[in-house]
Amino acid sequence: RNKNPNEVILVMFDIPKLYNSKRDWIRFHLKNMNFIQLQKSVWCSNNILPKDFIDDIKKHDLFSYVHILSVNKKGSISDWLNNKNNQLFK
Repeated sequence: RNKNPNEVILVMFDIPKLYNSKRDWIRFHLKNMNFIQLQKSVWCSNNILPKDFIDDIKKHDLFSYVHILSVNKKGSISDWLNNKNNQLFK
């Protein structure tokens, strides 16, 4: 689990079709770590990524194709638009 319950970890990847088995590999592991698939190559969770997973990404030569973001505010566009204290929109 993440230390901050409001923080979401996003994992996004753009792995060439040539490496289809590696795309399947990363999806399999993200699913096993209880990440939720938002799009085919965009996954999110409140869980911290294990160091072993990051090491495996390097070992599979996927480092340049995978992006990991930490997000501290989440919601749909409707949620954001309905929030009067929203600092994102003016």
